[in-house]
Amino acid sequence: MPLPVRLPPLLALLISGSIGLGCALRSSPPASWAGFPPNSGPVQAPPTVASAPGSASAPAPRYCSPEYQSQFGWPDPAKAARVCACESSGRPNARSPNGRYLGLFQFSEDAWRSLGGGDPFDPWTNSHHAHALWSKRGWKPWPHCGRK
Repeated sequence: MPLPVRLPPLLALLISGSIGLGCALRSSPPASWAGFPPNSGPVQAPPTVASAPGSASAPAPRYCSPEYQSQFGWPDPAKAARVCACESSGRPNARSPNGRYLGLFQFSEDAWRSLGGGDPFDPWTNSHHAHALWSKRGWKPWPHCGRK
């Protein structure tokens, strides 16, 4: 007699046909930002800054560089990089002091959901959503940093 196999809930729903594959592949943010774990998604390798000769430390990632931001289609990747650096100091796991804004471009939960969700701490997803938001609203979503 074969032993029963316990499937993960999402896989069980897919097999049963209760949800479609598109729904299963699109991740959405949690009900509350407060419980969202930092750095929980895949991170695309960014350009790096070379270490000083003889330095034992690894190069620092540069998510807020024009080189990294240019892959998203910004008309001015240097400005996107400045806004990114101003908002998060280049830290993909940045949280605002009140916890309402997350990631490189400091998204609110509502804005993040409206752009398709995913992991707000993933630098690629955060930068991609920032460009999508900029395409709709310009620099207005970043009233302080977008003026620089």
